[in-house]
Amino acid sequence: MHKRMTATARAELADAIRPRYATAAVKEKRKILEQFIAATGYHEKSAIRLLNSVPTLKVRRRQRGSLYDEAVRAGLRYRSAEHLGCLAVDHQFELRRPLPLATQGAALARRT
Repeated sequence: MHKRMTATARAELADAIRPRYATAAVKEKRKILEQFIAATGYHEKSAIRLLNSVPTLKVRRRQRGSLYDEAVRAGLRYRSAEHLGCLAVDHQFELRRPLPLATQGAALARRT
């Protein structure tokens, strides 16, 4: 049974092999490439691109904050559930499990 490598382990292996792969002759590159593919499970072309590339540090962008506070989001959930007509909506704006079709209309009528 073949265990998968973590992304961090694959990146570390690529960083370790990259200098040797860059200076190797064509026949040696083929051997290095086959060993790398066997170890990581990469497709051949992906492995070639990875080993020929210059390692770059990926900078994560700061995630944008929410535009709406919790009260507004609760109101939106209530209105969308009411509009869809397929979910029962409680008086506290929390979604509950769907009601059978025969009782949906009556439940929504009581809440308006």
